[in-house]
Amino acid sequence: MLMKKNQIAVPANENGFASLVIAIVLVLVLSLITVGFAELMRREERSALDKQLSSQAYYAAESGVNAATKAINDGFTGGKSNCAPDSTVPDLANNTVKFTDGRNPTGATYPCLLINPAPPNLHYDPITTVLSRTAQFTAIDSTDAPAAVTSIKISWQDSGSNKNFVSNCNSFKTTSNWPHIGMVRMQLIPITSGSLDRASLTNSAFNAFLCPNSGTLASVGNYGTSISAANNGIILNGNCRVAASPNCSVTITGLPPNQATFFLNLRSLYSSTAVTVSAYNGATPLRIKGAQTLVDSTGKAQDVLRRIQVRVASNNGYAIPDGVHADICKQFDLDPALSTSAAPAGSGCETTSLTY
Repeated sequence: MLMKKNQIAVPANENGFASLVIAIVLVLVLSLITVGFAELMRREERSALDKQLSSQAYYAAESGVNAATKAINDGFTGGKSNCAPDSTVPDLANNTVKFTDGRNPTGATYPCLLINPAPPNLHYDPITTVLSRTAQFTAIDSTDAPAAVTSIKISWQDSGSNKNFVSNCNSFKTTSNWPHIGMVRMQLIPITSGSLDRASLTNSAFNAFLCPNSGTLASVGNYGTSISAANNGIILNGNCRVAASPNCSVTITGLPPNQATFFLNLRSLYSSTAVTVSAYNGATPLRIKGAQTLVDSTGKAQDVLRRIQVRVASNNGYAIPDGVHADICKQFDLDPALSTSAAPAGSGCETTSLTY
């Protein structure tokens, strides 16, 4: 009887299968790297495009501001509370950005342009030591009617990042010896006759120096007592706080009854400041008309939007010389090195003729 031979299993050669797996893994890795680079390039391209569109949208928003400014300079004194173009005002009749030849290759527009002729406050940034800011304004209530002002709050801070306050406000120093935030020189005059006249400048002008004091002294000035010869040119403490925004503030009270219109002159001493002016009737804040117009413009380039807000000087045609000339007699605690003349005998003060 014949016997079957034992069959011996020969293992298959797996070298080819391993090579296939390695090749598949390499293809997947290379594919992921390619996809990653493609996505990175797409993002970089989109980022560059967004920057370009953002610039276009910003300049489109500026075009809206320019259109509003031109309308104001041309005599437009009304408001615009909706985004749509105003066909009754030529400067505001469309919202398309165009080059001088009439083209608009980017398709940029400013789809929303708002104009508020009576903002909640006045804001000046900066007020420098070279030129003052002047304004004639009328306070109005929620019905747009002139409203009596019982107090005016003037707040300020350094235009930069200086938060170094003064421990006392009894001396004026040279600019190089004043490392603190700026002092604000203020002139406030009620206007009762519709315009500023010589009698108002002589008899009703309230002049004060607002000092960035860090103490706890009351930051209040009374108009009724400060227009007298003895107190005109008074130093008022700002009672400044680092955590406050703005850092310093002074409230002017004791204003003439039923007074809604004022002339205001502001100038910085020592360094530039940012100043905000607010008006109140009791505890009720009032809006301020006639000095600044708040323009809110939104620019659009494809799907990118940019929004800016700008304060534009209202066209009230009010040109006032920078300060008045007067003889002021005040008691100042001067640095010895800065004193150039002795006080007149028996006067108790130094008499100085200055323009302020």
